[in-house]
Amino acid sequence: MDDDRKKRRNFWDDFFGDWDFDDIFEEMRRKMDEIARDPSRFMDRPFVYGYSVRMGPDGKPVIKSFGNQPGSRDETTREPLTDVMEKDDDLVITMEVPGVEKEDIDVEVTERGVRVSAEGAQKYYKELRLPASVDTSSTKATYKNGVLSITVKKKEKGKKVMVE
Repeated sequence: MDDDRKKRRNFWDDFFGDWDFDDIFEEMRRKMDEIARDPSRFMDRPFVYGYSVRMGPDGKPVIKSFGNQPGSRDETTREPLTDVMEKDDDLVITMEVPGVEKEDIDVEVTERGVRVSAEGAQKYYKELRLPASVDTSSTKATYKNGVLSITVKKKEKGKKVMVE
């Protein structure tokens, strides 16, 4: 039986790599204790904090936190749940930003990053580094049902040139 547990433990260690779930659960416990000590601090606004898990390109899970981030710009600003999908020629960035009008969303795309801020019923702010260089002039953004989707073309990688 001990050998079976070791095999399972090694599988999960290999699968999740350096992620220490004890640390994640401890952080969640600290947040819950903070809320329990002084619930009035959290009564006047939504409190959202969580983790998203998706498979990375190397087949290993990518775990990211989102929500009212500790040390964020201010305690009322929420970091939206975000996903970046790499397609053949495009990058698609999807963010959940419910409770705002599309006119209140500010999107700035640089060659290697994206910055989004929005303010409505809730304030959102997110800066992220892109996994590839992009052509900023190709950026398209749509907002529907609280979901912001930004599509941008990847820049061509260097081309081989024949020397004459």
